[in-house]
Order: sequence, then structure tokens, then C-alpha cells
Amino acid sequence: MRKFIAFSLCTLLFCTVLFAGGGSQQAQTGTPRLTITVQDDLRIGDYKDNIQTRLIEREANVDLAFNILPATDFNNRINLMVMAGGTELTDIVIVEPGDAMVFQWAQEGAIIPVTQYLRDPARSPNIHESFQRMGRNFLSDVTSPDGEIYGLPRNVQSYYDEFDQKYIYYKPWVDRLNLTFPTTTAEYPAFLRAIVNSDPNNTGGRDIIPLTGTFNLTAVNDYNRWFNFLMNSFVYSGDPRYLTVTNGRVGVAYNTNEWREGLLFMRSLFAEGLIPSETLTQDANQMRALINQNPPMVFSFVWYNADQIDAANPFAEFYDAALPLRGPQGVQYAKFLPLATEIAMVISRNSRNPDKAFQVGDIMASEYHGIIARFGEEGVHWDFARNIPNAASRFVPTIPGWPLSIVENQSNPFWGGTGVTSASWRQRGVRVRSYDIVNGMGLPIDQPTGRAGVNAQMAILYQEQAVRPNEIIPKLIFNSDEIREVTELFTNLHNYVTVSTAAYLMGTQSIETTWNSYIAELNRIGIQRMLTIVQGVYDRMYR
Repeated sequence: MRKFIAFSLCTLLFCTVLFAGGGSQQAQTGTPRLTITVQDDLRIGDYKDNIQTRLIEREANVDLAFNILPATDFNNRINLMVMAGGTELTDIVIVEPGDAMVFQWAQEGAIIPVTQYLRDPARSPNIHESFQRMGRNFLSDVTSPDGEIYGLPRNVQSYYDEFDQKYIYYKPWVDRLNLTFPTTTAEYPAFLRAIVNSDPNNTGGRDIIPLTGTFNLTAVNDYNRWFNFLMNSFVYSGDPRYLTVTNGRVGVAYNTNEWREGLLFMRSLFAEGLIPSETLTQDANQMRALINQNPPMVFSFVWYNADQIDAANPFAEFYDAALPLRGPQGVQYAKFLPLATEIAMVISRNSRNPDKAFQVGDIMASEYHGIIARFGEEGVHWDFARNIPNAASRFVPTIPGWPLSIVENQSNPFWGGTGVTSASWRQRGVRVRSYDIVNGMGLPIDQPTGRAGVNAQMAILYQEQAVRPNEIIPKLIFNSDEIREVTELFTNLHNYVTVSTAAYLMGTQSIETTWNSYIAELNRIGIQRMLTIVQGVYDRMYR
């Protein structure tokens, strides 16, 4: 029985350009040949003529042949192949979807379990070594509802990303006005008024934008960081779908009285112009253009790091970060979401050499491959600090207290820019990278400033002092029946909550007079059924 969203099968004729037979073949040299499907990437010059590919081929003694599909509808194309019986799948598929979709492929019989490989240290030496680096065995994160594991993982630890909503502000204006950054929501409006009305940029007008951001009506709260930051002073709003968990019981933030109080607080900021109405309609590019005006016009924004500030911005090093505000009930949360382990590579049932296919993924899980996937070619884009003469007297670790790990070539960084590279697969596929690599990355000892310095300060501030909830939901793996039902519920609830929230903030809909009808509509859409499903999955995974 096929359980995927229906697509026209005739599309399959136009969307697959695969190797004959789909599975592994023997290269003329006698080296096992493995076929591998991966998304295209305009920044990757050639997957085959690629430093990471050559390393994998040499270490595994294989010949990799690539099937490259457009990134825009990669998942749909894999689904079409599975719907058609899966006979055209290559040995290996580098996946981007959530684990629930992978589980559906497994139920269709298109991919094989790799549980026994992963549990055997002799067959997965790099995976098992990574448990030590990461501080735990993370295989439970990718275990499907039937107890099997259907792919190899990616797991990246990062101070920057675990707290991906940081309040970033232009500190010179605060210093110029001899102000102290507020610690509570009660103090925050008066503080913003002072910034706007006191003309710290010396233009003679009230042209400072106190707080800017984006509010995305389609993405699940990925771009609503300023909103979530402020709401976290009332109720925890860090989960991507606003799920909460208290003593093992799952709920949502957006049907609580605390959410209502947060809306009232933010509505008052909009009414006073302390949050411009454009914040609800502009996109990330428009926001970035505002932030990078010269001279600065934006006082503050909320993002995961300072990279919304252009590297060439001469004011970049003058930004600072503030902790979440404490709300009227003493609530002070920062969004905290450790990067969950996800499946990054699966092996199809067509593979005639699954042992070799698995070995490819295990090699990619090594520390070295985790570094080159992110930072590029050793000796060109980066070097180990231990190989740099007098590194300890020339560089300081990004996060003080961590040992020096690697040093990027500042004149030739791998990430960013628009050039084409053949140094790695740019973080596609299996990778396992622990805290110590980025935390110990060297900054020039005489110039740890600019965006890198600001990002380091923010990472330290939030990791060491930010208040995080006692309980979170790292990830949820739904089975086919659950995902089919809960996806529709999540979508309908999200759309209603987001549209209602925008109307409340703009004052076009009264919070006071329509709150009861808002709650009634949530119930009609199916919030209780959604919570029942989520509670069952949470109990299965974490209790």
C-alpha cells in the first residue's frame, strides 16, 4: 500500500536520470562501484572531482558515481521513485527530509535497516568513536517506531545554534545616552523610547528603528525570532511548533493566558511605534538592508548570530547581545534547542554491496570529515592549530577556556561568498562534529573583533547565563499514520495562530473581546487531537 502524497507517475519519466539497474556495479578496475543520489548545489563545482569524494573513495576503496537531482524538489523525486517500487534508487541516497519520511520509505521496503551495523563497533568504528566526542550515544535519536534505524546520522554541536534567538543591539547608542540595558519587560518600553527620542545618532530627528525583524506566515516560526524572544518572557516559545512540556505532559504555548499577556505587551509596543508595522511584512533581505545602512539606523534585532550584519559593515564590532527580559511573572526563557540527531544517508534495497555503502557513511562520521564538510580543504581553507608554528601565541580560542582546535584561513575562508568549490560536499550527508571544533577555533590574538568576536561573545553569554526550560522536546519521529494526521493539524493550527497573531499585534482584532472565540477555533481545528498524537509519540521516545 502506498502512503505518500500522490504525484503524477508520468512525471517520473522527466525527473529521474539514473544509472541502469539503480544499484552497485563493479568498476572496470575491480574497485566496487557505488551509485549515490545527492542534491545539486551551485556552489559545488563537481561532486566527482572533489576532495571529499577522493578521500572517501580512497579510504573505503570504492568508486562513487553520482546521480544529482535538483534541490528544489529533491524529496518529491525520491518519493516518486519509492512510489514506483524503488527499483531506480541508487545504492546510497543523501537525504534532507525528516526522519518520519525516512521511516515511510522503510515501510515501503525501499531502504534497508542499518541497526546491526550501527550497534557493532567493528563495523561502525567512526560512529562509535564519535560517541566519545559528543558525550553520548545518540542512536536513540534516530531509532524508528519499530525499533530499527534506517540510516546514518548527522549530529553537530554548536553553541551558536543551540540558542538561535539572540537579542542584538547597537551598543554605542546605549553608552552615549548613559543608559543601562533593561532586564524586565516593565523597563523595556521606556528604554526604547529613550533610544528613539534622544537622537543618539545625531541626525536631529526620530529616525531610529527600535526593533526590526521578520514575521513569516508560511514557515514554522523560523523567522519570527523577535516575536519568540519577547514571548519567552511570558511563556516558553522556543519549540518550532510552540509545543511545551511540563512534567512529561505536552501542551502548546498559544492557548495559554500567558500567551495572551505576551500579545497584549507586544501590541502596546506596536501601538507606540516601538516595533514598526513593517516588521510583520518585510522579508529577510529587506531586514538585512535596514540593518546595514550607513550610518546605522536600526537599534536592535533578534537573530541566531551577528551575520545579518555584513562583514564589510564598519560598525560590525560595535554590536552586543542582551539576555531575555524577565516578564511580570518572573519568566525569562531563551529558546534552547540542541541540534537533534537526524538521518542523513540511507541505503536502498537495490544495493548489492550494502557493507561498502555503510562504510562510506561511517567514514563520513569521522572527526576529520566533519571538519572538511564545514571548513573545506586542509592547508587551503584551514589548518589544525597543532600544525601552525607558535599558534598559542598568535591565536585565542573562539570560546575562552576551550583548547585551540583549528584556524581558518581568514583571507580564503571556505564558507560564505559566491565562488564555486570542489573542496567538500558542503555539509551534505553524514557528519558528526563536536563542540570543541568550533569553540576552539582560533581567532587572531590581536584582533578578535568584528562579527566573529561578536558571535563569540553572544555564544558565551547565552550558554553560560541564559535561562532555559527544564524540559524540551528535542525531536519527534511519527509513524505513517501519525504523520499523515498530525501534519494537517500542525499546518491548520499554525496558519490560524499566525494570522490571528498578526491581527492582534496590529490592533485590527481585539485580544480582549475575541480571545474566547480564538480558543474555541483552536479546539474546532483539532488542537486536542494534535496534542494526543504528540503525547503518544513523546511517551514512546522519552518516557
